Amino acid sequence: MPSFVADPRREPDPWLERAAWLVVILSLWVNFHNILGTSLWNDEGYSFFASNKNFPTTIGWIETETQPPLYYLALTAWLGLGHGVLVLRSLSALAMSLGAVFVYLAARDLFGRKIAVVAVVLFVLNPYCVMWAQKARPYALQTMLVALSFWGFAGIVLADRARTMVLGSGVVAAFRTRTWSTAATDLRWFAYIVGGGLAMLTQHPAGFFVLGCNCAMLALLISRRAGALRLLINWSVAQLLLSGIWLLWFPEFLVQVANQLTPEHIRQSHAIFLVNPRQLWGILSNLLGVSNMWKVQPVFVALNAVIAAVALYSAVHRRVRSGFVFIVVLAPLAVCLAAYVLVHPVFGYVISTFCWLLVPYSMLLAFGIWSLRPGVLRWLALGVLLLGCARGLQNYYAETPPPLDAIAKYIGDHAQPGDAIIFSSVGSGQFGVAYYLQAADRSLAGVEISVQDDGLITTAAAALQHPRDWVVVPNGEVPAVDPAALEGTMRLGFDQPFGSVRVQRYDRRE
Repeated sequence: MPSFVADPRREPDPWLERAAWLVVILSLWVNFHNILGTSLWNDEGYSFFASNKNFPTTIGWIETETQPPLYYLALTAWLGLGHGVLVLRSLSALAMSLGAVFVYLAARDLFGRKIAVVAVVLFVLNPYCVMWAQKARPYALQTMLVALSFWGFAGIVLADRARTMVLGSGVVAAFRTRTWSTAATDLRWFAYIVGGGLAMLTQHPAGFFVLGCNCAMLALLISRRAGALRLLINWSVAQLLLSGIWLLWFPEFLVQVANQLTPEHIRQSHAIFLVNPRQLWGILSNLLGVSNMWKVQPVFVALNAVIAAVALYSAVHRRVRSGFVFIVVLAPLAVCLAAYVLVHPVFGYVISTFCWLLVPYSMLLAFGIWSLRPGVLRWLALGVLLLGCARGLQNYYAETPPPLDAIAKYIGDHAQPGDAIIFSSVGSGQFGVAYYLQAADRSLAGVEISVQDDGLITTAAAALQHPRDWVVVPNGEVPAVDPAALEGTMRLGFDQPFGSVRVQRYDRRE
């Protein structure tokens, strides 16, 4: 093993271990800092309504959607602690911090403590990770489960017992001999299988992580022939078990594909999935650079690209034993980009769900930074990246998304019996406004959310049944009911912007 990739067993400096756990503690502060500073995003409101009752109701909601159910089932249990915004978002914040633990442990096994500390710092301070840690959406839970699975994967590829012992025999031997260390490799198999399977039950695109692991394992089997047959058998069994976890949702997944994910349904109901090249560049810049850096973001994309190239060159040139795990970064990106060009633009949207990629990508960057020579260049690159992350976090914390809480409060304070709300043609803001109105115990037509019906007012006839109609539409979108269709019967009584959202009220003429 090259000198700059240290064996953790030969790194006596206790401060490295303490530093790593201080970074993990720091992640709690970073992920919870200002977590209540912004209004719920509309999709977070959806998460609440899909999860706020009981498990059967949650399954009913998700069957009509495009995602698997694990995050929403976990949130259903979590909401037993309360229905406030802090509770709603804290599941994600805690999951991302727990993911940081496994990022460090996996990097320590693969590359030693020094690189592992750098990797976990880059992961914890990444604005893209923090953003999803503060959203009541599945991304953080998926990232945590991938980190767990990747830790298991790292232990498998490094353990000689993975090539010499049948999967599960270590646990049997541990119970027989009371020597629990013999079960260590099986624990890694268990982490890989359960983490990977549950990650796919959280978001389907986690399957690309499994694809990356399979590509990396193939490279390992080709390069190291000793014990390859036993490892291949164990790996095949592990893939069957992992896939079996996801297959619990397979029948419902087929229904989701038929009802929501055909090209026609995507075009009509999920236009956001149709990513154009400019949007794809934005997605890749956020994921592979430092997000929230605006005009200078391409600089950090270029810097990270150089660091990643150094890492890959060093891993190949120096024949670093653990370097093949970087395939877990490269293979999913390559496959998705090829599918985006050759198959369907929906694969660009798939890449936007790859927050989990920052688990191995942080290690790739840390390895690349530590490979730089001379040493001053290493510290300069690390310093620039950390300054970029700090600035990106500052910009993220300063963001002002649509203030759905303020909109709901104003409407709730000024609503009269019989009032209704008209949202945009795609329902933007509906779930968020409905969440805040429900919290204030106010009920208006147009926000009656249920699994069977979104409750949207979409026709002039429905709008004219109410004495007053509020219209809540973000800039750049159009209302579900053309205001011109109301003008003969109703007049404009209120018109005011709330951030990037325009709120109007149409009153029935006397």
